[in-house]
Amino acid sequence: MSLTTLFLYRKQMGLITTGPDTRTSFATIIASKAIEAYCGRTFALTARRQWLDGTGYDRMLLPEWPITALNGVAISGVEVITISSTFTQAVAATTDTGLNLSWFDTAGDSQSSTLAFATYKTITTLAAAVALVTGWSATVASGCGAYPTALLKPWMSGPCSANETLDFFIPDNWVQARVAADSNRMIIRSGSWASTFNMVGGHDCGQPIFPEGNANIFVWYAAGYTEPVDDALSSALTTAGNVPEDLTAVANVVAKAAMDAANISAGGIQSESIGNYSYTLSSDLKAAVDSAIAANAQALTPYRRLA
Repeated sequence: MSLTTLFLYRKQMGLITTGPDTRTSFATIIASKAIEAYCGRTFALTARRQWLDGTGYDRMLLPEWPITALNGVAISGVEVITISSTFTQAVAATTDTGLNLSWFDTAGDSQSSTLAFATYKTITTLAAAVALVTGWSATVASGCGAYPTALLKPWMSGPCSANETLDFFIPDNWVQARVAADSNRMIIRSGSWASTFNMVGGHDCGQPIFPEGNANIFVWYAAGYTEPVDDALSSALTTAGNVPEDLTAVANVVAKAAMDAANISAGGIQSESIGNYSYTLSSDLKAAVDSAIAANAQALTPYRRLA
């Protein structure tokens, strides 16, 4: 996303011109992408379904912020589908978007098949698709066929060779949680005391927690910023967005440094494609961008992913 616009850039720099300016617009995009890279984040408002490490406490920080919606939290998983094959060397793995099957056939050739969750939207349809791949089979857990494949825990992999099976999970044991009142990144367990509690000195202290573990907490949420949008002449904003003013200010400074130091119109950008933000920077332009970000590191600290 872009953290600023041509209108906001001109306003901060005291420029009174209006109308399109492709090169300056591209400089603001370059600055925004460089800041995202420095902060180790994607700032755009995005819906996310993530498995995170449990803290062992009643609160945890989410990797993206500001949180705009907390749709659900689960503190464990349940097996919904078991996959196996007849091959001597075979592996199954989930990604964010599908199930990958990989194996060596009887001739010793490597084979693979990818089953997209967008195509096979339920556990039942996914299992049927697995069964259509020669040498593979799948069993659906009782009562789990209608669950969406989009909830399958991603980045799980394991052997599915002859006499071996691999189970895949979806979130289970949904609990009450809320966004902390004084934070746009932290969530807190709340509500029912019917599930996992914190034990202090061997005694139940009555506080529900996020059980400590590795990728054992499922959080379904939305986080990020809405970007500002100019009108056709870049003389005003049609959409203000909610990018913090200090973040926009740094983006404008970085864009200005790039314009001043590398003379973009004279070849600082060696190739470009505004439609998909594809570009190649000259070494001088990259150095200018990096230097400007370093000079504004303190202002960017609150937006960096440090943990």
